[in-house]
This record gives sequence, structure tokens and C-alpha cells, in this order.
Amino acid sequence: MWLSDGRELTGSYGTWKGKIFELRQTAPLADGTLILERAGGDSPGPEWVTQAGAHSFGRPPVAHIRFVPADEVKDIHAVSAEGIFGSRCWVFVLAEDGKGNLAVEASAANLVSDKKRLLSQYGFEVRPGDPVERTSVLGWLPVELVHDVKSEVVWPKDDDLRRIPCS
Repeated sequence: MWLSDGRELTGSYGTWKGKIFELRQTAPLADGTLILERAGGDSPGPEWVTQAGAHSFGRPPVAHIRFVPADEVKDIHAVSAEGIFGSRCWVFVLAEDGKGNLAVEASAANLVSDKKRLLSQYGFEVRPGDPVERTSVLGWLPVELVHDVKSEVVWPKDDDLRRIPCS
């Protein structure tokens, strides 16, 4: 997904026919295809399959997918979009809802006190199966509470050692 200013959010991407799309996975399926995804909105065309109901946190309940030959997808890369909540709580930025809110994940590495604040004051949820001390918390924050948001390529398929800021 993308921020309203055009920056890529945490996820995987590739270029197909001159346009950047989200990818469901970065390795080809057994039949040599990759799955392009467009979250929410109207279907991009009749070749796309609409899926409803199966979505992850912060994503619209409808997605449109298309299977394309893997050799037609270039510039495959993974992006990490991160920002800071408060003075020290790093969060991954997963989505923007168009209403001034960001879907974020505060990783297990953050202080327990910061994660408990997100749980109690902002209605965040704990990843199922683990205590807050050992897991991430997920929720929505007003965009003005997340500062220093940066998107960078953390894994270009051809060179997994570089970190490249996204524009």
C-alpha cells in the first residue's frame, strides 16, 4: 500500500508493464507466476480476480489479484515504512485509511510500557497467542501522532545488502 504522498508502505512490490504493483509473494509460484495485488477500490479490469473477506490488519476487506508471468515483473523489492510514536516507540506503518489515520505495528522490541500505552489509550490489540512482553501490538493512530515516517527499500531482489530511501 502507499501513503497519500506516494511513498510505499511496508510490503513487497514489483514493476509490471511500467507500473508498480504490490506483490503477494516475491518468489514465483510453481507455475512460474507472481500475484499482483490491488487492495480495495474497484477492479482494475476483467483479468483481475476479486477476493473478499481474507485480509490482514489495516487492509481493506476486498482485494483484486492477477497472476502474471514472473519474468514480466521487474524491480522486485521489499519496503519497510517506519515512524516514531511518542519519543521512542518505533512503529511499522502498514496502511493509511484516507481519514487521517495510520495502521501501525509496534514490534516486540519496543518497551512494554509503550506497548501498554498503545493498548490502553488507543485500543491496540496484541498479536494472538503471546503476552504483550513478547509480541507486537497493532492498531490505528492519528497520522499526527506518528512522526519521522521513512520508507526505504530493505530488500531489492538483486542485492539484499542495500537500504535505499524511497521517494
